[in-house]
Amino acid sequence: NCGGLLTPLGDPPLFMGYLRGVPFEWTFNLLPEWLFVNALTLITYFGLDHLRYSQERPEALQRDESQVDPIRVHGKLNFLFLAVIIAAVALNVPSLDLHAIDAGHATAASWIPWRELLFIAACLGSYFLGDRWARKTGNQFTWGPIIEVAAIFVGIFLTMIPALKFLGQVAPKLPLNDITFFLFSGGLSSVLDNAPTYATFFEMARVLGETSTDTLVAGVPESYLVAISLGAVFCGALTYIGNGPNFMVKAVAENFGVPMPSFGGYVVKSFMFLVPSLLAMMCLFIAEQWWVKVIGAVLTAAIVARALWLVLKHGKASAAAERDA
Repeated sequence: NCGGLLTPLGDPPLFMGYLRGVPFEWTFNLLPEWLFVNALTLITYFGLDHLRYSQERPEALQRDESQVDPIRVHGKLNFLFLAVIIAAVALNVPSLDLHAIDAGHATAASWIPWRELLFIAACLGSYFLGDRWARKTGNQFTWGPIIEVAAIFVGIFLTMIPALKFLGQVAPKLPLNDITFFLFSGGLSSVLDNAPTYATFFEMARVLGETSTDTLVAGVPESYLVAISLGAVFCGALTYIGNGPNFMVKAVAENFGVPMPSFGGYVVKSFMFLVPSLLAMMCLFIAEQWWVKVIGAVLTAAIVARALWLVLKHGKASAAAERDA
């Protein structure tokens, strides 16, 4: 989620924006926010890793030392097919020209979904030419997690339509600005799936852009687009259903016998370890008041201090456990 902020291929909401006219390279402007949130997340993980490692049993530590498997990459041919998909998006390969079709002056080429055909060709090439051992045995690929996630998200998409329509009706009454666009889009993205939520707020901001004097990107005031993008991408990580791959990772892990937190347990951990970083980012990068930025700086320092405290406190315990092992 947080790592996918820099291109439309990194997260579904940004691809929705790309389809609506946001330039492919525009998301590179979000590099400072990307670096900030991911740096705080890695620092937090570093502290938590020390905490968990200090709680490992001696026999588990011995197994880490004795059972070492070199990292290898199988199925390298798939990088070629991945490059085809990336190029099809980045080079703006045309899809169905819906505008020409709707206007009634479409040519034969307007009816051909060239981009989607390239996607299908890459998938077929990977399936028939790729390393089957890597797919079937190495990855132990099964359709079970995908089917489970698909069934859940069909229900989510069907039930979210009334909620998004209601949002469109009350939008003119909402106090919309950079902060509230981030909070509203982020809050709804965490429970309604972030791609359609992004699209809804994008269209709301586009209406406001008709009377705005600010710099526009695809008809949307740029500051609003930044807030919506940050909210949809980052806050999609707050729950299992905020982004389709979240629940798929859970299903795949459980398929391999790895215990995963419950829905509520995941939310609790998100609020403990991710929400503080997102609030700090909002205060420093989205808010304009100096005192809010001070709060963001203090919160950032607290997050780093917590991680360092975990490292210093449990690092010695980890070293002692290694000596005992």
